[in-house]
Amino acid sequence: MDAHDPVPYVPRRGVLARWWQRLDPVDLAVARFMERIGVRLLRVSLAIVFIWFGALKVVGASPAA
Repeated sequence: MDAHDPVPYVPRRGVLARWWQRLDPVDLAVARFMERIGVRLLRVSLAIVFIWFGALKVVGASPAA
């Protein structure tokens, strides 16, 4: 499902409808943000993990040693 596709269920009345109206723009903004830079963030996070485990290996504190 694309971020711009219509949502399959939208409540029409009640408390859930009010929350939906407030949170839907936030959800769309987060989805657009992640669409733009999500892959880049994933790559950076994996790089941090690899560098961290490499540094642990160099100092002799690696759990895999």
